[in-house]
Amino acid sequence: MRHLEEAFGRDISLDVHRRQPDRVAELLRDAGLTVRVRVLRERDEDGPFPELTSQALLPARRPAALGRS
Repeated sequence: MRHLEEAFGRDISLDVHRRQPDRVAELLRDAGLTVRVRVLRERDEDGPFPELTSQALLPARRPAALGRS
C-alpha cells in the first residue's frame, strides 16, 4: 500500500493498493464475474505526470441470465 498526500498540485488523502492482474482476475471469477478483456499497459514516463508503475484494466461482467433474451 502507498499513501498519497498530493496529486496534480492538490492536497489529497489516498491509499493506493497495487494488485497483480492474475490475482484480480481470479477474485473476479470467484465472485461469479466473467473477465471480458485484459489490457496491460506499460508505465508512461513522458509528460508532466510520469507514472511509477504499469497498469492493468480488467473489465468484467455478470454472466447473462439463462432464458433471458
